[in-house]
Amino acid sequence: MDLATSFEWTAERYPDRRAVGGDRPLSYRQWLSHTRRLARALAELGVRPGDRVVLLMAGGEPLASLHLACQHLGAVSVPLSTRLTPEEIAYCLGDCGPRLAVGDATTLDYLSTGIEQLENAPLLAFSGPRGEGPTGVAQLDDLTESQSDAPLPTRPASSDISLMLYTSGTTGRPKGVPRTHAAEHASAVAHLIQTGHAPGEVTLGVMPLFHTMGMRSLLSSILAAGTWVPQARFDAEISLELIQREKVSALYLVPTIYWALLQTGRLAEMTSVRRLAYAGAAMMPSLAEQLTAALHPERFVNHFGSTEIYTFSIGPDVSAKPGCAGRAGVFSRLRLVNPEVGASPEELVADGEQGQVAVSAPRRSQVTGTAPTRMHDLSATAGTSLVTWRPPTPMATCGSPAGWTT
Repeated sequence: MDLATSFEWTAERYPDRRAVGGDRPLSYRQWLSHTRRLARALAELGVRPGDRVVLLMAGGEPLASLHLACQHLGAVSVPLSTRLTPEEIAYCLGDCGPRLAVGDATTLDYLSTGIEQLENAPLLAFSGPRGEGPTGVAQLDDLTESQSDAPLPTRPASSDISLMLYTSGTTGRPKGVPRTHAAEHASAVAHLIQTGHAPGEVTLGVMPLFHTMGMRSLLSSILAAGTWVPQARFDAEISLELIQREKVSALYLVPTIYWALLQTGRLAEMTSVRRLAYAGAAMMPSLAEQLTAALHPERFVNHFGSTEIYTFSIGPDVSAKPGCAGRAGVFSRLRLVNPEVGASPEELVADGEQGQVAVSAPRRSQVTGTAPTRMHDLSATAGTSLVTWRPPTPMATCGSPAGWTT
């Protein structure tokens, strides 16, 4: 399944349901129309199926719409962190070789600085109100207004690359991780299953779209015909207002954001919230307990995963066992193996010993196009990797490793 088709089918089923919340709401009919016109504007700028399109923008609906436009066109969306320096931007641009780079009023200056460092620079475009962009830069919004919203003449294959996310670079330079339409669709389905995300759920879209958590929230909301409520930058008080006004029912956040919401002293006002999920870092048991006491969630889920594989394990009941690593995620398999040289891959780790987790996910298709070979290409290899495992402290007991390994 490709993401363009998934989006269109949701819009066909629920054309008048609210797709985007906030100050500039859109129905699914309106959002589909807008993203198709954006896709045609990208094509007018020379973007073809398989081309990379770098998106360096503040979060919110404009960034989400451009990501979806890339899906319609069959181009590869490459959202970059707004925290990158111009030198890091130049590295990522040189690594992925985009046809087009899009910035907005908050990012265009340092995106331009990064582009200036390249010999083969991509075309630069500006996304924002007419007249705010500099002269000589393609005005994307102006191009979009004159486009048709008819379906695009071509459709991506499920094996085509949908998205490239760059890792944080904690062990060196950031590495581009290509993800196919099939992988992104499967991850969104897994998220719906693992979090108990219901049809029509209202989700807060505050996690950045250059992060896998932000993408999961966006795409899962679309598959479930829900409402995605954008928040371009996190502010605890604004988040609380959005949650109350929009009746947000599902949150997928990092623990630091939950902690900031708790610190407002107004957590009990979030009466519409029924489902909590988190990833990205460990959550202290005391925070999990306070969230449970204030919100009484129907589901409280902890994801252990990464940009490359979503997710490799899931703790399904944080309220009962905060910090528990749980079982393998949907579409993944897990087992603890002995890391000693020469040990059999079938030899499981004894309870309490240090080991490694063998993580398996569906094989992804070979990357197509002209992406540089130095790109961190996980899609060309079998979907199995090893992750070091040590007995966490403090951590709720989940039983012996063999007890929760599948």
